[in-house]
Amino acid sequence: MPGMLSTHFAQLEFERDGEMPDSCVIPYRHLCEDILEPIRSHVGEPLRILSGYRSPSANQAAGGVSGSQHVATADYCAADWWVPTLDMRGVFNWIRLESKLPFDQLILEHGDYNDIIHTSWSTTPRRMALEGATANRTGYQSWPVV
Repeated sequence: MPGMLSTHFAQLEFERDGEMPDSCVIPYRHLCEDILEPIRSHVGEPLRILSGYRSPSANQAAGGVSGSQHVATADYCAADWWVPTLDMRGVFNWIRLESKLPFDQLILEHGDYNDIIHTSWSTTPRRMALEGATANRTGYQSWPVV
C-alpha cells in the first residue's frame, strides 16, 4: 500500500490518473522532498495536487503533450498543483527568481477557471520557466530563471 512521499505529500495524491509504477516512487519522492515541501513551507499553506503520475493513455485523455513528464520514469516526474487562496503568478515568480529549487520545468498554466503550476523533477534539471495555456494550447512563453 502506498504511503507518504514526504512529510506533507501522500503517494495517493499523485495517483489520481492511475497507480504509478514502483520505479517512479523515488522520482516523486525527490519532487516532494526537494521542491514541493520547500514551496509549501514558503507559502505557508498546503499545495493542492491536481495531477501527478499519468499512464500514456491517461496523459492523452488529459490533453497532455507527447513526451509529458507526467508519464514518469526513473529519471523524471511531474505534478500540477495550485493553492486556492494565493496568486499563482507570485508563487511562480518566487520559485523561478528566488528559490534556487532544483526543478526541471516550471510552467505557469492558465486554465479556464484558475492558474496552476506544473513542476517537474529530473535527474538532470534544466531549470526552465515557461508560461501559457494549460496543455500548451497556445504555446509557451519562456521566462528567465535565477
